[in-house]
Amino acid sequence: MLTKKLGMSLYSPSALAAATMTFVAFMLVGFIPLAAFVLQLFTAWTVPYVYAWSTVSTGIAFFGIGAAKSRFVEQSWYLSGLETLFIGGAAAALAYAVGAMLGGIVTA
Repeated sequence: MLTKKLGMSLYSPSALAAATMTFVAFMLVGFIPLAAFVLQLFTAWTVPYVYAWSTVSTGIAFFGIGAAKSRFVEQSWYLSGLETLFIGGAAAALAYAVGAMLGGIVTA
């Protein structure tokens, strides 16, 4: 009945495989905001407007994740992309604001 009516599988996916893929995806996408800074740090190439490159590439990644998410939810790809871009952008702006406020407290 599960297979015929609901289209569900009788076998559960591997928890280790799911955890591994989540970790790999988190590491790859989480590196995107840092990529321009790391490139500038470890190469002789100077990235012009490094913060702008980081911001734009992160926005593109957020939109891409949201567009890919639309495959699993009942929403158009561009609305899902914009929703994820907005939520991710708000979280990033909040994290930046907290860091800027605490920047004077923590000294190196």
